[in-house]
Amino acid sequence: MAALTSPGPDAVPDWIDDLSAEALEARNGWMPLAASLTEPIAALAATCESYAEFDAGLANLAATLSPQALAEALARYAFAARVIANQGKAPEPDNG
Repeated sequence: MAALTSPGPDAVPDWIDDLSAEALEARNGWMPLAASLTEPIAALAATCESYAEFDAGLANLAATLSPQALAEALARYAFAARVIANQGKAPEPDNG
């Protein structure tokens, strides 16, 4: 999969690369929001001794987790990408 998503050595970043980098940025991007959902699940898995125990724990844990902040952040990035794309052409790169 990396070959499909990794730019070549001479690739010039474009607007979608910039938007993707912003979305993936560690402090402000979607990853900390996803971690707030995945870390409690990983912690639960680390303490369970069987699948049945994990399954029961997931039912209880699901009631305490909210994906709303993550969904809102992803929606903002999707909206920004759509607005840029609907302009008819991507912004030209600044080649200095």
